[in-house]
Amino acid sequence: MKNIHLFATILALFAGYLTQGQNTDTTNNLEPVPFEYNNRLIKINASINSSEEKHDFILDSGAPTFITDTITKKYDLDYIGSETAYDADGNAQKIHFYDIPEIEIGDKKVESTTGASNEKISAMPLLKGHNYAGLIGANAMRNHIWVINYNCREITLADNIETLSLPENTVTAKMRLDEWGRPMINATISGKEKLSFIVDVGYNGSVLLPKKYFSRPIFNDSLSFNESTKLSTGFVSGNTQMNYKFLNNISIGNLNVENVKASTTGNNKDALIGNEFLENYIVVLDFLNGQLTFLPADDDCQKNCC
Repeated sequence: MKNIHLFATILALFAGYLTQGQNTDTTNNLEPVPFEYNNRLIKINASINSSEEKHDFILDSGAPTFITDTITKKYDLDYIGSETAYDADGNAQKIHFYDIPEIEIGDKKVESTTGASNEKISAMPLLKGHNYAGLIGANAMRNHIWVINYNCREITLADNIETLSLPENTVTAKMRLDEWGRPMINATISGKEKLSFIVDVGYNGSVLLPKKYFSRPIFNDSLSFNESTKLSTGFVSGNTQMNYKFLNNISIGNLNVENVKASTTGNNKDALIGNEFLENYIVVLDFLNGQLTFLPADDDCQKNCC
């Protein structure tokens, strides 16, 4: 049975708690950080508060930074406040907020990031059964440029787009941040519908659409299937029958892709683009200049996916 993880958290009541991580390290060192890629989720190693101990995190641009209760106690993090959080299907939990003085990823440091936590975080479907410290979310990502090379299983963090020396054959689109710091792009589906998408590297599906779009004439009717799936929407998970259709095409900036796999949970309000779509490219999430770039996949280090 396929597992689909979806955690575009709705943070309607506590956006004020989500301070962005500050980038005080502006070196031009571009040492790639390796990551593991299982079930189309990105697992990276990071340390907290200059500790020599490394912890495993899931990278998730569709959610804020979450840390387990164990981590808040281990590093005696300062409490900020509490509020109610909702996952992509409206399931609620009481969440507490803590200041994380420093997160170190490779040779880059992110300072003063807000992390959300409670005693149930480690039981979230995305983290349950693994020794994860939490999610590195959008508010921790927004002061760097993130180059995700899926085939090579490497992430490069940069502070200046010029240091990356990107090739000329790039495909770009304007990227903006919503009020919770999640990266958003505009796309046109099947030449008819214009829609805003969250670029969500914590979603291991392809394209997720609100249910209302599934009744519209934007799909290739010869391509569709149903599949029994374990769907995780953030705080809960359960078995469901997912209906998959294929968009005639999707246009993002000057990128046009045909027969793009799409689905809906039936309850999601946000549209997402996830790793099943993004893994076909080297993706540059430029939070500093508001740009999403697609580069040709690195076939020199092609690895079997998932």
